[in-house]
Amino acid sequence: MKRSTLIIVFLLLITVGLLISKSMVSNNYSTSGPELAKMDTQVKEYKTENILLKEKLLKLSSLNQISSEAGKIGFVERKSYFSLSKSVPLAKR
Repeated sequence: MKRSTLIIVFLLLITVGLLISKSMVSNNYSTSGPELAKMDTQVKEYKTENILLKEKLLKLSSLNQISSEAGKIGFVERKSYFSLSKSVPLAKR
């Protein structure tokens, strides 16, 4: 009889210990949830900011933007075109 009561007490202590550890782990996860949501919103904000900066960079590096800035600075587009040699036919019959 003594042995069966000892086993029951041991199993009850293990059960109580597991319940306490489960509640501690759940508490840790519940407090990290809002922090994860906050980090997730920051990541989304940074992604949209990166997209906007990429669009701005592409706009500033476009050929139209560069040519208009070159005109403002004083560079003038050359209007007369020339070729160094006469065109030669590709194939002869």
